[in-house]
Amino acid sequence: MRPTQLRCPHALAVLALSFLVACGATDSDASAPKSFSTSIATDGDTVVARSTGTLPDSGTHQLTQVWRIGDADGLDSTLTFGQINGFAVHSDGTVAVFDGSGPSLRLYNEQGQYVRSLGRKGAGPGEFTQANGIAFLDDGRLAFWDPPTSRITVYGMDGTNTSWTPPVTGMWMNNALLPAAGYAFSLQAPIRDSSIERANGLIVSRTGYFLYDTSGTVVDTIIIPLADREPARLVASSERMVSMSSVPFSPDQSVTVLSDGRHAIAFGDRYVVRVLGGPQPLRIEREAAALPVDADEGAEQRAQTEHGMRRVDPAWRWDGPGIPDSKPLITSLEASDDGRLWVRVSAPSERIPEDERAEPRPTDPDGPPPPPVTTWREPAWFDVYEGDGTLLGRVVMPPRSTLLGSRGDLVWGVTRDELDVPYLTQWRVTPSLTAAVKQ
Repeated sequence: MRPTQLRCPHALAVLALSFLVACGATDSDASAPKSFSTSIATDGDTVVARSTGTLPDSGTHQLTQVWRIGDADGLDSTLTFGQINGFAVHSDGTVAVFDGSGPSLRLYNEQGQYVRSLGRKGAGPGEFTQANGIAFLDDGRLAFWDPPTSRITVYGMDGTNTSWTPPVTGMWMNNALLPAAGYAFSLQAPIRDSSIERANGLIVSRTGYFLYDTSGTVVDTIIIPLADREPARLVASSERMVSMSSVPFSPDQSVTVLSDGRHAIAFGDRYVVRVLGGPQPLRIEREAAALPVDADEGAEQRAQTEHGMRRVDPAWRWDGPGIPDSKPLITSLEASDDGRLWVRVSAPSERIPEDERAEPRPTDPDGPPPPPVTTWREPAWFDVYEGDGTLLGRVVMPPRSTLLGSRGDLVWGVTRDELDVPYLTQWRVTPSLTAAVKQ
């Protein structure tokens, strides 16, 4: 039996409960002295923002739910989600969501109420198959990158649409189409550099960003510098394909484009973020200690990696570095819509309660063995920085949730209930990150 759903007027499954979903400081703690601080200095031509002190594990800020959209019974297709693969927020608060399970592209207003759908499934004009990034243009139109059709479709809010063909097609880099200040948007793509070849014979790919104007013309290109060290990779190959996988818990390079057009780069073995492209380079540093990898979790990650690689090559054996003893200091970078930088850091992992674990897949005697069931999870911890490198505090996402985007003190993400039903959720950061700047 499914749990009873709370419904508000206008037949919308939008929950405006305003309850707290993470542990941490309360409003009364907003004026308490901070245990960390940021000093800003200059080192040659580079501005250095260095934060010292400690951040509590529970987070210095909470997330208070504003609204939640979903329908566990699946009776209303405008409110039901299967797999959210694309997300964007307009300056007026309108939210665009792509649900790849439909697929469908829907708009909701700033109160979380359904407005309309755009396009439909297909390969014709104005149609789509899969999203790999969506972004609002300044004029209110919505750009949509569909790799299977090698087409960028730009939707007007009046139902009109036009399409553009990018210079690089077929790429599947995660969330490849992004907003970019001073441009319509940027499109991320791997650029093969034939002058660099790895020891395993594979050609190195560099990250590039194609910057578009509102007419669909590429007017500039940014090529991200290669990391000064190579991340740990595993390779499996067959006659039909080659698969590369990161070694679990190994540090890697993360890149994101900030809303002002600068790009941030970090390699996970150091808590250092380089921000390039502005009037002066910025280097963000913070004191941090690496967390150990639990032996049981490491063994589970190894078994899952081996299973994935053997789907490509049944005879595959581990051919790279082992799983590290400690987690990377930085795991990813996320840009907010207002110029801030969200740095995801490693957190202590926890056992998933048995009633929340996925059901084991049945064994097919004629097929490969099913993947191991995941029994560990890691909470999502984010250190949030102002555009000048000032540390504002830590935000901890609620359990069973993922971050989609942020702007000021508003945060959007996906939460899943006990039946694994996804909901689009908006939270407010409490106490305010903006208030933290004034302390």
